[in-house]
Amino acid sequence: MSSDAALRLQGGRIIDPHSGLDRIGDLSLAGGVVRGIDVPAVDGEQVVDVSGCWVTPGFIDVHTHLREPGQSHKETIRSGTRAAAAGGFTTVCAMANTEPVTDTPQRLRWVLDVAARTAAVRVLPIAAVTRGLAGRELAPHGELRAAGACAFSDDGMPLMDPAILEQALRSVAAVGGVISVHAEDTSRGQPGIDARVAPELGCQGIDAAAEVELLRSHLTVLARVPEARLHVAHVSTAGAVELLREARDKGLRVTAEVTPHHLTLTFAALRVRRFDALGDPFAKVNPPLRSEEDRHALRTALADGTIEAIATDHAPHSLMEKAAGLQAAPSGLTGLELVVPAVCEAVRAGQLPLDRAIAALTLGPARCFGLMAPSLQGGAPAEVTVVDPEAVWPVTGNTLRSKGYNTPHLGHEVTGRVRLTIHEGRVVHPVAEQP
Repeated sequence: MSSDAALRLQGGRIIDPHSGLDRIGDLSLAGGVVRGIDVPAVDGEQVVDVSGCWVTPGFIDVHTHLREPGQSHKETIRSGTRAAAAGGFTTVCAMANTEPVTDTPQRLRWVLDVAARTAAVRVLPIAAVTRGLAGRELAPHGELRAAGACAFSDDGMPLMDPAILEQALRSVAAVGGVISVHAEDTSRGQPGIDARVAPELGCQGIDAAAEVELLRSHLTVLARVPEARLHVAHVSTAGAVELLREARDKGLRVTAEVTPHHLTLTFAALRVRRFDALGDPFAKVNPPLRSEEDRHALRTALADGTIEAIATDHAPHSLMEKAAGLQAAPSGLTGLELVVPAVCEAVRAGQLPLDRAIAALTLGPARCFGLMAPSLQGGAPAEVTVVDPEAVWPVTGNTLRSKGYNTPHLGHEVTGRVRLTIHEGRVVHPVAEQP
């Protein structure tokens, strides 16, 4: 369908956090924009019955690893954005830990150029905070921002030096940007597996304090730079949630995200046998899956707004890499296509109000990074996601669009699926072509 075609999504539950709208109706699109809700039909309008579905603004992911350049055996901008479309995302923010690192304007423009040619949805590059993610010398933030960086992050490489973080916060604040941090002191143990479950799996692990203490340090630095904005990636512990609440009470400009896997899984997922051995490498992730108490705290924080955004931390790896065994396997899960089942699970359980869930996928992430707020109001860009919350589907290598299928859900059925994704007025999922 072209962006000029008129389309009516008929009979769905229209949920727009930007305007506070939540009601059954018909959403009409044409010319790449929203015409309105329950407006008169136009000639040639295509009608799609979406009764029983949620109709929302297009999702935004502020934490995606597209792996390109340098790791195209794991994912490409083309394959990753098709996975994003299948997951309901119309905008993804691509992390900088590529090979080479996205720490120069030239490399950032390369990502934008490839995305312009091959991406199914909008790609906004995140640039590195420090050159080479080494934590020593600042990257050229002004030049990177001018080239199109939506935010800055050394994700995967925690910023351990408070002096460097303070310099970076001042530098990025001067260009109107935000820094996203991986708050985990990896010197405290072996990342990827919570220390509470590691011994029974014959592995080393890392404790929850690794996140809590580094976040405490980061917030102390942030208090010295009141004009700066700090975003905390993939919060995983109850202790971190309490620090965020305290920071908000003090007026600090800090936002946070939580992943679908930390909302729905605990370290019990590691106790599964895979590759003929105890311990599931598909459940190994940084920061690690935590306890039931941590999971409850995260859902509560998302529900009450302490955590603004759900972000996937989509991190595809090859099967060969994950099959190396629990201790040796790289950390990371695929997430773009599994956020909707995670949200549906939390909503069904009564642990997350539906309006907060949709806000955390749309308005929340936009506010975290200062992006244009997605909306379904008349005249807004036609960025729309349609979710069937009752659809049951199997998670397999064939049903996932990503090159990576390193998820603990592999081989299981999940409930909740994206029926349609519309970007710039065009249906980008489902489409006939395969990745």
